[in-house]
Amino acid sequence: MQFPFAAPIYFCYVAPLTILAIAAFLPREASAPRALHLGVAAFYLLFAVLFLNPVYVFNLGHRYDRYVADRRLRLDRGGLRLPEIDASKYERLIATIGKHGNGPIYAGPDCPEIYFLSGRPSPTRTFFEFLGPLETNAASLVPFLETRRTRLVVLNRTPAFSAKPTLALVTELKRRYPNWEAIDNFVLLWKN
Repeated sequence: MQFPFAAPIYFCYVAPLTILAIAAFLPREASAPRALHLGVAAFYLLFAVLFLNPVYVFNLGHRYDRYVADRRLRLDRGGLRLPEIDASKYERLIATIGKHGNGPIYAGPDCPEIYFLSGRPSPTRTFFEFLGPLETNAASLVPFLETRRTRLVVLNRTPAFSAKPTLALVTELKRRYPNWEAIDNFVLLWKN
């Protein structure tokens, strides 16, 4: 069974339930070799703490990349520890958003962290575009943004789950939002 899709991270959801199920059945079996079971449990606990814990979660099951969170995010709503490159990107992005007033923004696809870090409201009710009725194409998104009087758009060029913004969407947004700036995988578009 693959819900919602096959990914190694779901091992982290299932493994604790499996351990609890085994722990519930072991006391019922009188002849169970307790020392062997404790040894196996200790091995898997050490494996989880020493090998899985420091791994970057997106690479779990694919390759071993140690997650190095070497800098604090210096934002009013930050404080998280991130890799230097991510912290710099988000600080620059939020500073640029802050230069363009206080109204609602559209950030997508798949970047709800922008709303939180910038303290700006979202015109939609979804965190990830594939979960909601609004698609990331020019025919549905642009009229929606016009009705909400959204003056700033943050486009994520590398969404994790939803479809990437289409060329037609980017072209139409650049026509309606003539000012733009690219910051890493994000493109900010705004109108004065």
